[in-house]
Amino acid sequence: MPLTRAQKEEIVTGLTQLFADSTIAIFLNFHGLSVKDGTAMRRDFLKNTLRYRVVRKTFLARAIAQYSGKKLPTLAGEIGVVFGGEALSAAREVVRVAKGTKALTVQGGWWGHTSASPSQGEWMESRQIVALAAIPSREVLLAQLVMIINAPMRNMVGTLAGIPRQFIATLEAIGKIKK
Repeated sequence: MPLTRAQKEEIVTGLTQLFADSTIAIFLNFHGLSVKDGTAMRRDFLKNTLRYRVVRKTFLARAIAQYSGKKLPTLAGEIGVVFGGEALSAAREVVRVAKGTKALTVQGGWWGHTSASPSQGEWMESRQIVALAAIPSREVLLAQLVMIINAPMRNMVGTLAGIPRQFIATLEAIGKIKK
């Protein structure tokens, strides 16, 4: 049974609200995905507080146009959208799941929008989503920063400790020669 105009408007309104509530929306082509893999994928997304919706591309285009005034790029295949509040963790989870399932491909994403300024959002290509997912966690980045800050001091200590060590080695060599 076809959808009524009111039902279609309700779907677009719901999608628009999902865009407003999330920082990132990642588009997946799920053509050929088995029911078993689809169910496991949805469970993984729910565990990580991500919302997954399968929508018609026309509804998606209308929702993006209504929300930000921008146009949705052409997407191939059947599209599912993952909405997330935290961009890095959402991208990591989606890329992890997509790598584990051959039927899933990341088509791109909508990122950088806020409810205060929806027009600021921009389309990201799939390679950009994968690059975003490869960014290390905050803890790893902080540890790397500490190592970088600490490196000059560590090198200085090594250099200064080497001077007496070389002096003592020289004295020991002279002592062996004189014996």
